[in-house]
Amino acid sequence: MHAASNPVVDRKWLEMFSHQSRTWPETCLRRGMRGVSTRPNPSISHQGRSARAISVLALASVVVVTVGRASSLAAPGPATTLYVDQTNPDCSNGGVGSAIRPFCTIGAAATRAVGGQTVVVAAGTYTEDVTPSNSGGSSAPIVFAVVPGAVVTVTGRTNGFTLSNKSWITVQGFNVTGTIRDGFNVSGSANITLAGNHVSYCGQPVSGSTASGIRLSATTNSLIARNTVDHNSDFGIFLTNGTAGVTVEGNDISYNARGFQRAAAGIHVYASSGNVLDGNVSHDNEDSGIDCAGGANDNLIRNNLSYHNGDHGIGVFGSTSVRIIANSVYKNVTAGIAIYGSANGTMLANNISVDNGIKSPRTTGNIRVDSTSTTGTTLDYDLTFLHEASSVIVWGTATYYSLAAFVADTGHELHGIEADPLWSSPDAGDLHLLEGSPAIDSANSGASGQTEVDGGGNPRVDDPTTADTGTGPRPDDDRGGLEFQPNGACGHAGAAGCPVTQEICGDCIDNDGDGLVDYEDPDCCGQASLLGLQRMRVRSAGSKGRRLALKALYLRSVRPGFDPTTQDTTVQIADSHGELFCKTIAAAKWKRRDGGHAFLFRDPQGRFAGGLAGGRFRVKRNGKVIFSTRGRKTMEMRATKDRTLSLAVRIGDLCMQTTAALRSNRKGLVFP
Repeated sequence: MHAASNPVVDRKWLEMFSHQSRTWPETCLRRGMRGVSTRPNPSISHQGRSARAISVLALASVVVVTVGRASSLAAPGPATTLYVDQTNPDCSNGGVGSAIRPFCTIGAAATRAVGGQTVVVAAGTYTEDVTPSNSGGSSAPIVFAVVPGAVVTVTGRTNGFTLSNKSWITVQGFNVTGTIRDGFNVSGSANITLAGNHVSYCGQPVSGSTASGIRLSATTNSLIARNTVDHNSDFGIFLTNGTAGVTVEGNDISYNARGFQRAAAGIHVYASSGNVLDGNVSHDNEDSGIDCAGGANDNLIRNNLSYHNGDHGIGVFGSTSVRIIANSVYKNVTAGIAIYGSANGTMLANNISVDNGIKSPRTTGNIRVDSTSTTGTTLDYDLTFLHEASSVIVWGTATYYSLAAFVADTGHELHGIEADPLWSSPDAGDLHLLEGSPAIDSANSGASGQTEVDGGGNPRVDDPTTADTGTGPRPDDDRGGLEFQPNGACGHAGAAGCPVTQEICGDCIDNDGDGLVDYEDPDCCGQASLLGLQRMRVRSAGSKGRRLALKALYLRSVRPGFDPTTQDTTVQIADSHGELFCKTIAAAKWKRRDGGHAFLFRDPQGRFAGGLAGGRFRVKRNGKVIFSTRGRKTMEMRATKDRTLSLAVRIGDLCMQTTAALRSNRKGLVFP
């Protein structure tokens, strides 16, 4: 037997796996990935996600747990588990990946793993593009997973994971960041599962260098579930080139942007048909929250929440027979649900669309169907509302400022409602229904694509205090992506027995336990954008010279009212284990220079800036704002061996964030 079958050694790993949970992959998805918001999104709970997602995760737990118990009795053969631990002094890429002599790289395990094997990776930052050599099977997939509680970062290469012409492979629990191209690049493959990963800061916001977080091309029958995908330089999740039969569910997608042009949607489906987008939360992306384009026909978009995006909440362009069912769409820049460019045969039902396209620079309306897309398109049982005067619905060339006028003129939305849905806290992203909402018990459960569970996996249930005005097999379904849960359930933030912890901004502590501190956290920085790092050098404590030197593009265009002398500034640097440096410089410490084209502070005695000797914002003639700072050798910064660091710089509520993959030279860790 290989060393991996040693029952004593296996027992040590097994204890690590089973310490927190009987099914450790579920623990992997809930804990330990720095930068992943492990606190549930206030809009959605993923308890009760589809049986398909859970069964895939449970399969991996069975594979790992049973090997420890049965390995001493097994016949000679390939080890069921391959181990990776680059910090183990005995690691070797030339071995068999046993627990006592693991592989040093994930790639070494990926070239050897075959169906039925699980690759388990210990904590660390792995600078590699993981490219499996083999496929798994329907009853024996290849699984890549992390040790429970470990932070495993894959960074610094073309992709984080490359799956080309492969099948039956699962990747779960990894932090993929700072790649040159797409974080996950899956092509020509089938039966792939990507679950519980955090994918961020892929590519660069420069023409020709942008990248998506997760990209599937010509891939079929796969599952993309419960990933956090944010701050990438193109689409968050991208399905293209005939990808079909893929379920994208329960993902949180936000702050994806090219920066130089409005194009990056949260979820973008292009020339790919027959997919399901279910229960995702897509917000604060540069372009639409969710869109289908270029012949993305026969897709189903249901139970999603889409808000605060730079174009539509949900858009369908040049794609036919798309079903848009039971989504909640709020305060997107242009038309909330937009059907255009010969997108005929679209079906809308049970959606809630509120305050979209108000004072829009482009299209308006909570719902818009252009003149090329009305044929075969149907609208009914939707709820729409505006808190400010604007167009409610655009149909063809006509604009309607009330639902009643639209119904009278077109015959659509005979069961539509124009009323406030009474969301719990929509500006904070909490789109749960409050008691008394007109959306409760009023949907058409017989609409094609409507399910018995909502976007959080909670059941569609009857509210006994509300008269049932819906139709179909369950006349008590609610409209929108989230079902009101009566009888004291956690139906909204602050409900009895459902405490909500908020991050306290400015104390350099992770108050809410989500792995994000202060201005890394959406609680403190709801509108974070990409910090354009230009140069950085970090030295170890006690070394000669400056401990820190940093220069970055803070703003591509100076904003009205930009003035560090009136609002506090915070600088944060973190590695996979937490904060290295976190300090707020009060507004009173900054001085205005050069007629407002420069702002600077100096702290040569180290009295208030944590060892930063000084800092400067410089407004250039082209409007760009450059931030620079330097730290003395005695600055209050924890030592690190990580090569990947995250940075956050904020003035007031204007936050910029990035992740940098550093390299080592005689001057320390440097970028680029």
